[in-house]
Amino acid sequence: MNISEAKKELVKLILATEEEAVLDQIRDFLQPERDWWDKLDAREKLAIEDGVRQLDAGLGVPHESVVRSLKEKYMFLK
Repeated sequence: MNISEAKKELVKLILATEEEAVLDQIRDFLQPERDWWDKLDAREKLAIEDGVRQLDAGLGVPHESVVRSLKEKYMFLK
């Protein structure tokens, strides 16, 4: 199969699919420069935006505090 035939076969397969996830994967493969944010679904974007709002409001917990707390709770982490 030459390049032209391979392309035609791929076009047929793409046109025949009804799986959005498959089309997304093909798009991601052929357009690798696509921003990671655009790959997230609405629920994931909302969760990230909520986390940023919490940090902006001073509700974040420093990494060191989390690690210290986990080490106290799970002694084997020391």
